[in-house]
Amino acid sequence: MPAPPELQELHAELSRARLTAVKANGLVTAEIDGNGRLLDLSIDTTRLDAARLRLIEAGIVEAVNEAEDRSAALESRLYARAFGAQEPGPPSGERS
Repeated sequence: MPAPPELQELHAELSRARLTAVKANGLVTAEIDGNGRLLDLSIDTTRLDAARLRLIEAGIVEAVNEAEDRSAALESRLYARAFGAQEPGPPSGERS
């Protein structure tokens, strides 16, 4: 049985969405779609040296995690809009 049209549109909108996070003082950029799939990861090599390697590694993790958080927030808003539910507030202890 196919998904209802509202759910199909929601999934299509999530697939089209692009969310980006930049970390490590602009050295690392991650882009994901609304489903949380990593689409692009870029590192500014013009400012890269050995001392920044650990910063870049941490920046990759932070950028991907932030982009995934944005994807989850978008998904929550779209589900709330599609199904008329009240949007949930941030979980306790969540950072802004």
